[in-house]
Amino acid sequence: MCVSFSIKDDRSLQAYFAVIGVTLEVADRYNLRPTDQVPLLRQYGGKMHQDDAHWWLIPAHSNGTVNRKYPMFNARGESLSQRSSYAGPFRSQRGILPMSLFVEQSKHPEFSGPVSITDAENEALAVAALWDVWQRGEQTILSCTVVTTAAAPEFAPYHPRMPVMLTLAECERWLDNSRALPADDPLLAPVLKFPLRLVPLGKSVNNVRDKSPETIKPMGEERLLENGKTHNKRTAPQDKRGRDT
Repeated sequence: MCVSFSIKDDRSLQAYFAVIGVTLEVADRYNLRPTDQVPLLRQYGGKMHQDDAHWWLIPAHSNGTVNRKYPMFNARGESLSQRSSYAGPFRSQRGILPMSLFVEQSKHPEFSGPVSITDAENEALAVAALWDVWQRGEQTILSCTVVTTAAAPEFAPYHPRMPVMLTLAECERWLDNSRALPADDPLLAPVLKFPLRLVPLGKSVNNVRDKSPETIKPMGEERLLENGKTHNKRTAPQDKRGRDT
């Protein structure tokens, strides 16, 4: 799952997305939560667009309200083509949520509690998303959901699921809404595509109203995940982030 993420408008964020022709216009935003407005990258009309979207998918065919009985801020990648609310967006309304980090509640017995997850080399994260537009009369709601997959083996001890994190090469295919993707596309596979850094956080991140930088303040020793290995903070990953996988 993904229930919180943050964006820091720094050089690494801008440089990363510039590679795919995107100039981000974002301010620092911390502890973004479902139903918050979040920056969404999407392609339509032959151009790339950045729009603020409601993070909780509101399907075009719905009544336009959030139904908390059926959480729609995460969409399981394994069943996108089987769910009526996701099948259409998966076919032609795919987008990306730019992130500096996301937060999970770690289940690891020796590393439990809220942790931030970042690229091990502090590059930005491009997370797969779906979007939809609900419209009735003059009211329009652009909304989105994070696409998730089963956790990669390296990530599984901490949480059973993870967002689909795209390499730069995958970003172009995912954003190309002129062609449908197969339900079993490899980019949705539960694979650790590049090394990740996990850092323990304090309890303030659990307060959905707290949008301060304090929510992502490190509170313990980090762990690094790569290629089936877990390292402590004194051991650096061996490989650079793959961009052409």
